Amino acid sequence: QHVTSRSTITNWLIFVPIGFKEVFGIYQGPSGEVVIFDDNHFYMIVAYSNLVRGYPKCISKLGIGRGNTINAIINIYSGKTFLILE
Repeated sequence: QHVTSRSTITNWLIFVPIGFKEVFGIYQGPSGEVVIFDDNHFYMIVAYSNLVRGYPKCISKLGIGRGNTINAIINIYSGKTFLILE
């Protein structure tokens, strides 16, 4: 499909809060879910743009403390996900 006009990520991800500015990381899991990280939260979506119930969640739920920044996300299809922090 050819896209002829520009769009912002907030046009596609209509559930992100007002003021959402930046994606820090994104990956697709083995069962098709997509996880998107911003600086403080992570969102799980399915079927292209449907937010999974119970999300967004604070990244502190993953054990990431304040002051850490996500530099990279690596997902391997054995079901493990690695976050590389600054």
